[in-house]
Amino acid sequence: MNIYENKNICAKCGGKCCLEGGCDYLVSDIEEFNIQNFCDLLESGKASIKAILNENEIESKKNIEVILILKSRNINRGAIDLISIETPCSLLTATGCFYPFLKRPGFARHLIPDPNYECYSDLNYKSEYLKWRQYQSVLENIIKEKTGLSKYEEFRKELEEFFYNILHRNFEDASVKSIKEAHFLLNYLKRYYENEYERALINSNSPKLNKKR
Repeated sequence: MNIYENKNICAKCGGKCCLEGGCDYLVSDIEEFNIQNFCDLLESGKASIKAILNENEIESKKNIEVILILKSRNINRGAIDLISIETPCSLLTATGCFYPFLKRPGFARHLIPDPNYECYSDLNYKSEYLKWRQYQSVLENIIKEKTGLSKYEEFRKELEEFFYNILHRNFEDASVKSIKEAHFLLNYLKRYYENEYERALINSNSPKLNKKR
């Protein structure tokens, strides 16, 4: 439990953070870690499976670990949304979040409002994301069921789409900040995923931005 909600500050702000994308869930938010529970959340249209990228050094070489988590769904996105250009949270309404404060994803509840709209979190992001490691098999099985692909196959497929959309300026619904962050991520990831980047450069038939799954 925390006491960070401040309706006055958030009302004046108008949900700037929500316009940058939906909040992530903490492991402690989930009541039951089984396929049916996750599928119910995904089929409600209010959540997506997302990939968090954790850089590790193995045998003196840096590698990217893909960690699956649950997040609030962005607009024009589907249940499987491992990597894409961030769009506004689909739960943002004219009067604030669709959920009451205590039902919101943990990353939202731990955001500390600031009068100057420089909001910050009391969470250790990496520590919280790593807690999802022990529940990967449940989320991987859902991806396999919905796409026919493994976690890494689906990630590489979506990554090529991500590269393509940035290179071809498919930025529908994305904020200026989201576009800048997408460019930063492209420059970071293209070193690790050269084949996907090269295909995105030359493949004019790559899927467009708002393909939902």
